[in-house]
Amino acid sequence: MPLKINDAEHPECLNCGASNPDAFCPVCGQKRIPRNHDVWALVKEFLGTYLSFDSKFSRTLIPVLFKPGFLTNEYRFGKRASYIPPIRLFVFVSIVFFLLVAILPDTSQISFGETPGENAALLSQDSTQAATIDPDDAGIEIDATREVGDTLYIFGESYPLFDTYEEYLAYREGLINKPNFVVDLVMQQAHKLEGEDPDELNKNLKKNFIELLPKLVFLVMPFFALILKLLYLRRRFFYEEHFIFALHFHTFIYLSLLPLLMLSYVWDLATLIFPILAISYLFIAMRRVYAQKFWKTFLKLILTMGAYTIVLFFALLISAFYTALSY
Repeated sequence: MPLKINDAEHPECLNCGASNPDAFCPVCGQKRIPRNHDVWALVKEFLGTYLSFDSKFSRTLIPVLFKPGFLTNEYRFGKRASYIPPIRLFVFVSIVFFLLVAILPDTSQISFGETPGENAALLSQDSTQAATIDPDDAGIEIDATREVGDTLYIFGESYPLFDTYEEYLAYREGLINKPNFVVDLVMQQAHKLEGEDPDELNKNLKKNFIELLPKLVFLVMPFFALILKLLYLRRRFFYEEHFIFALHFHTFIYLSLLPLLMLSYVWDLATLIFPILAISYLFIAMRRVYAQKFWKTFLKLILTMGAYTIVLFFALLISAFYTALSY
């Protein structure tokens, strides 16, 4: 059966059957389907669904990049139909951002677990010799000598990596100070991944972590809005207004970070521009939206960044553990 279209012989709406002499059906609103319905039409239909891809795009993109706080004020003052809805814009930009980041070449050589001694990290150190465990130093009830291949450093403490998780449990029983459940989970996963190719493992862990990041950012954004709500309690802003501010700010983060990441392949200092750019943008946006004096805004900027850094730290830490333990 050929693709159905609207033409002189078939003017009725193909969705509800109503008479449809115009571009859009007066009953259900479906657009007339033209004869030349090519692949580009599908692309425009997709973009239109998420962005209302017309003059709204330029009217929204330029202010979000170059006029901090402008779109938030427009939303607050009721001027919304002229711009792409904030959450729709954020979702689209974040999807594009992480899709492009996923296909960028990897030149950072980031590795999960190579340098021992850092807290809250799974770190390995090759050791092929026998390890003699001193009960006075290690807090073990009995003397033992065990063959170990690697040592895992978790929260600053070292744990021998045995051939099986059952051997670790036997070793654990001999400890006076028992490891907590987080250590047990990490050790279980480490034994599960024993024998995996390190390069492939690092690649997959990074891939899984990048896939988790969009969800992470969306989950922590309400905390960003909550921080603003607490700092501006006397301004009588609704929480919704702070959340719209957060959406516009994080949309700018994605839009500005992507070209800097690409530029970093030819200029090592490119990514150093980003923190300055983000903080400057946030300061100007806070001044325009909340309309407070310079020094009061500057103080609240410091408090906002400090509190949000703590939120991001714990969110990234939890995400890193989740990525490693769910692999």
